[in-house]
Amino acid sequence: FSRTVLERRKGSRLRTAQQKGGLDMNGLFALIKSRVSVLAYVAVFDSTLIISTGLKISPILFIISTIAVYFISLVNYTLSDLLDVEEDKINNPGRPLASGAVSKRVALLFIATLLAFVLILGYFINFKFDLLLIFSFILSLIYSGPRIRAKSRWWSKLAIAGLGAFIDPFTVSSITGLSISVLLMSIIYMLWGLFTLNVGDVLDYEGDKKTGVMTFAVTYGKDQAIKLLKAILMAQLITEITLAMCVNFLDFIYIAFSGFLFVYFFKGLLKLESSADQRAIGKRLKKMTRISMVILQLVTLSLLI
Repeated sequence: FSRTVLERRKGSRLRTAQQKGGLDMNGLFALIKSRVSVLAYVAVFDSTLIISTGLKISPILFIISTIAVYFISLVNYTLSDLLDVEEDKINNPGRPLASGAVSKRVALLFIATLLAFVLILGYFINFKFDLLLIFSFILSLIYSGPRIRAKSRWWSKLAIAGLGAFIDPFTVSSITGLSISVLLMSIIYMLWGLFTLNVGDVLDYEGDKKTGVMTFAVTYGKDQAIKLLKAILMAQLITEITLAMCVNFLDFIYIAFSGFLFVYFFKGLLKLESSADQRAIGKRLKKMTRISMVILQLVTLSLLI
């Protein structure tokens, strides 16, 4: 009985907070905590910066730029959740905004506050750095925004999402200048981003179809979407080998791990293609893609050895 009373009181406090434009503290923590996607975003930037400078970078500059990239990634993911609330109620009902744990007003305040910090931190680096981070925010707005809503058409969805992933490591060029390593690592992250996106589209097929989001999977079918994923995997492997040859001729550790990832995910796609339970396999692939991206960046540092 006492447990039921406590649950009712908790629910009442949550509803009252939402009505006042407030939020449950657990909801706030859900917005702040690092999802694997955010960690992958930061890991790619940091490894690109370290590779491009050969470990010769000011610790202060490294810390400031990392925090700025972390904040902008949180902004972009929160903005996506804010603009995709209705779809998430079908596809991802546990997210803070979709579940009602966080109000739209609080999410907007959270975004505005972090954006202000991003601009301040970027000021201590350079103007180009700030511009590239703000450009990534604009891409997020174009991606899910109600008027343009690039994600509602598969071709614009892939283009904007790919460009958004490309910009993350490419932002390093504002600090180090453009180099072949920055360009190749930007392409690699873009391909991994497109891979994750299309796996998610296969997962969200039913919800996207109901809400009118014309992803590649909805437009051409799941089978064609899986074929596209295989092509992206092949392009990733080729680009990763090219990076190893350009930065440190045929680095064994990096190439071995890249080959392992290719085999692992290709086998996963074969299971996704033949299994009746595509959602369970797709979720595992999507999660492992993000984890692999973090690990890959650590392995990338073997290029310096």
